[in-house]
Amino acid sequence: MDNINLVPYEVYIRDIKDYKIHWHDYIEIIFVLSGSIKLIISSKEFELKERDMIFVNAGETHRIVSDNSKNMILVTRIDLKNYDTTYKNIRNYYFKNNNETNKKQNNNLIKLLISLYLETRSGIGPKSDAIVNNIIKVLINDFDFINQDTKYGKNDKMMINRLHRIIGYIKENYMVNISLKEISDNEDLSLYYLSHLIKDKFGMNFREYLNFLRLDNAVKLLLSTDKRLIDISFECGFSDQRYFYKQFNKIYDMSPSEFRDVYRSQYSELEVQREIDEQFINDKLYLFLHTTSEIVENNIKTSVINVDIDLSKRTSEFNSIHKIINIKETENFMSSHVIEGIKIALEDIDFKYIRFFDIFNSNITEFEIISILNQIKDLGLMPIFRLQYKKEKRVSIKERFLKYVDYFVNLYPNYAKDWKFEIVNEDTKGEFEKDIDFYLFFKEVKSKVNSISKKINIERTYDRNYNQNFVFDTSFMAPFLCNNLSKIDRKIFDYMEFMDSTRKAWKSNSMFYGGSGLLNCYGLKKSSYYTYVLLDKLKDNLIDNGEYYIATRDDNSIQVLLFNEMDNTNLNEDDSLMKKTESGSLVYENIENKKIRINIKGLEKPCRITRYKLGKNHNSVFGNWLKLGRPDILDKDLIKKINFASAPDIEFGFVKYDKDIVIESNISSFEIELIDIEMI
Repeated sequence: MDNINLVPYEVYIRDIKDYKIHWHDYIEIIFVLSGSIKLIISSKEFELKERDMIFVNAGETHRIVSDNSKNMILVTRIDLKNYDTTYKNIRNYYFKNNNETNKKQNNNLIKLLISLYLETRSGIGPKSDAIVNNIIKVLINDFDFINQDTKYGKNDKMMINRLHRIIGYIKENYMVNISLKEISDNEDLSLYYLSHLIKDKFGMNFREYLNFLRLDNAVKLLLSTDKRLIDISFECGFSDQRYFYKQFNKIYDMSPSEFRDVYRSQYSELEVQREIDEQFINDKLYLFLHTTSEIVENNIKTSVINVDIDLSKRTSEFNSIHKIINIKETENFMSSHVIEGIKIALEDIDFKYIRFFDIFNSNITEFEIISILNQIKDLGLMPIFRLQYKKEKRVSIKERFLKYVDYFVNLYPNYAKDWKFEIVNEDTKGEFEKDIDFYLFFKEVKSKVNSISKKINIERTYDRNYNQNFVFDTSFMAPFLCNNLSKIDRKIFDYMEFMDSTRKAWKSNSMFYGGSGLLNCYGLKKSSYYTYVLLDKLKDNLIDNGEYYIATRDDNSIQVLLFNEMDNTNLNEDDSLMKKTESGSLVYENIENKKIRINIKGLEKPCRITRYKLGKNHNSVFGNWLKLGRPDILDKDLIKKINFASAPDIEFGFVKYDKDIVIESNISSFEIELIDIEMI
């Protein structure tokens, strides 16, 4: 049952008759769903009945006892050490058990605990990871920690740090003869103040707390080792064995040897449990989920948005800018795995063009360019040639272009009529006429292109520089791309590469390095790839678009793309802020959840509805790679499995004929959903 050694959390439901005295290195949250139990933490007893909740902190010895009547408890274990970088010092937090506080604050936590249980019944995934992070946030925000009193609130950082130091010092030195004066000297506090502070915060004086720690560790040694009592006494800090016996008997009402005899034989078989009817569990969970007050996930509010779609209105053309494959380094294109990746991608995405950024700037030979043109022609794609204007190389770039363009057009006279050319000067940022050298360069190139065919498009543009960023590898790209597609400024689609650079991956010594590829260099399909798959389902006629949606249609279908949301500025964040995780990131947490109500008017037929969801609460290739332990090498079979597991979630539905229908969708932060409505 103890899977927490494999993942940093575990949740289960049991009918416990007896759970022998034990301890562990993670926090345990026990919530009573029905019946009653008695929980002994160290030497303190708690009587718990239905709806009661209690925390067992890391390292605390505890035991669960119940009478013969049925009970049902939900147990959630979280190894806080795994979240120490995200929530500083969380491993040292000692959450207090105050029944009144727990009863007032536990509705949010109850729903999260039950949601985690339901989610993990089908396996551990990004959604369950996100729920655990929400549990931790609720613990920190809604419950008191450190110890028994709230005089120094959880937001008093100076006092919290001081108490952490005091507790840490005592725990590290309880086995030797330490004194209150040592701690007062370390903290530069008077003995009087320190004595009252410990009594106030720990609920016991310094000597009592020291003995409590020593006896708690003595219990662990009695149960888990064959050490002699005298050795245990000295190892736990008791210089006098008789004093050890006296204190032990005072707390546990028996001698250390009697304690070992009673509990040692039971230690290897900790849990005595009874069977629970699965339907009874489901009924109870449903009851608790629907009788507790409504949860505000992540402490983020949910706003309701109405989207009105009137099918009688005229549509406009929708520019599918995402249908371009970008090849930043032409040398990469010549790799067989890139060609193979494009062939596979063309089964999912109807790409039209392939853009080369440096074909006239690099040292690619004439023979290699001809080979490339033959390959993209065979793939059914059209080339876009981008000339990266560089002042110091403008002569060589122009000569190379003028030399090759006539030859290529003569070689492919019909094919060349639909080629596109772009000239880029990233330094001028669009103020082209101010750079005379560039302006003359542009005029000469344009004149040459137009002499070949008036149908050839030539654009003058500039590049936006996005730094290599860890966000590109994560599921956050799904709403980011959708947000940009709905706006006039769509330059991010020019920046998205087809596949990450193998050279850069080797240099960074990682399968993911923050590259802007739709796939990584091993062929793993990132969330941006699957976003392109969903964008490809949008049709050419735009019904409407807004801050959180794009609606398109053709004669027989309607598509509504919903997203919530990610602004361009986030891509400029330092990638270290992402902390190499998706669900644990604090960088992008303050986005409202959206409840979107889509009102469609003018339907003339019954409809089939297909819904696709993608985002941080769903599987992603990056999240699945993290779960595998960040392997450096993956075989083809595993790559195929990860790609399959990382695809969007799909749901199906049916709507009978009705001219007006309403479809509701709940979009969590940084999530997208495509609703495809097919009239039949």
